[in-house]
Amino acid sequence: MNKLSSNIKKIALSLLVVGLAIGFSAFNDAKKSETTIHRFYNKSGSSTPMNKANYVYQTNSELCDESPVICSEEWDTGSTTPPASGQQLSTIPAATLVGNALSGDYTGSN
Repeated sequence: MNKLSSNIKKIALSLLVVGLAIGFSAFNDAKKSETTIHRFYNKSGSSTPMNKANYVYQTNSELCDESPVICSEEWDTGSTTPPASGQQLSTIPAATLVGNALSGDYTGSN
């Protein structure tokens, strides 16, 4: 009987440790995904946000004049390293649209 109670305690402790490990790892993934999101600018002025050929990465964040069209969107590139300035979004096939659009006309270089 004493051996059975000892085994139950070991199993309960093991389940607790596994539960805590899974719980804390869930928070690490959320933190990582925030650093893979980068803002790309709509160089074409087109209002079609899903066309990756229209977007370019720029390090400068003041590139939108007032206008109702989409000037920039945030995309998840899957990489914590920012793209190179001037890099076309179409060169990152795995990028997915996150949103967080800024309206305006793109004033940077193509």
